[in-house]
Amino acid sequence: MKNTIKIISLMLILVMAVACLVSCSTYGGIKKNFEKAGYVLQNADNEKTEEIKTDDGVITYTIHTFKKEDAGFLESLATGVIIWEFGSDKDLEKAIGESETLKGLIKDAQDSDYVNGNCVLTTIDPKAVEIFNQSK
Repeated sequence: MKNTIKIISLMLILVMAVACLVSCSTYGGIKKNFEKAGYVLQNADNEKTEEIKTDDGVITYTIHTFKKEDAGFLESLATGVIIWEFGSDKDLEKAIGESETLKGLIKDAQDSDYVNGNCVLTTIDPKAVEIFNQSK
């Protein structure tokens, strides 16, 4: 009986841990929203992973690039979207504190329309900002 309770307890802990890890990233919802709005992921085969060096180590992030489907050259420049996906919200907060580039992009991360969970948006298209924030 004790072994059964231990096994069930371990299974519940494992399920909860997996659920926490899966729910950490907001990128999946953001990607779905952009695809519904007619955007196409440009770098699905070669998504670029970069690093920010900090005092405590290294923070990695992935760059995802979207553009409006069937957009001409000039329109794709105006509607282009770059999303920086960090491993977690904490990694993003730490990166903002350490990176002068991110500090320049986002003055107040908590209230910024360009931050959603563990993702940062770079665009000049106001419609893209609305799409990005649909999953907040």
